[in-house]
Amino acid sequence: IVCTVLPYLHRNREILRLVFMGSEAERDYLQTLRQGSDSTLVRISNYFQAQINAGRLRTTSQPNELALALLGIMLAIAIIGPLHYGTTLDNPQKSSQKIVQLFLNDLRGKQT
Repeated sequence: IVCTVLPYLHRNREILRLVFMGSEAERDYLQTLRQGSDSTLVRISNYFQAQINAGRLRTTSQPNELALALLGIMLAIAIIGPLHYGTTLDNPQKSSQKIVQLFLNDLRGKQT
């Protein structure tokens, strides 16, 4: 999921900036474009729920909290850093692996 979503977020960072920082009218318009589609948050939440149910993840967090946290990390790496702090996403695969490693180590109770 991260390997697919991270580069997508980065490629579309300018339009996504409108989603987060645009005027209310711009955000409303963009929301109408998404109506009827499953959100990424719902899909990731469902994935985490399935992993928790299967006993692969140990957590006291709700699946939607985990999904929001993961999306937050991806947004920071793909959009916030490049637009506001001058960072680059030169190697999306490596960045994706690092995000997953950090995220799953906590969910599996391991230390980094």
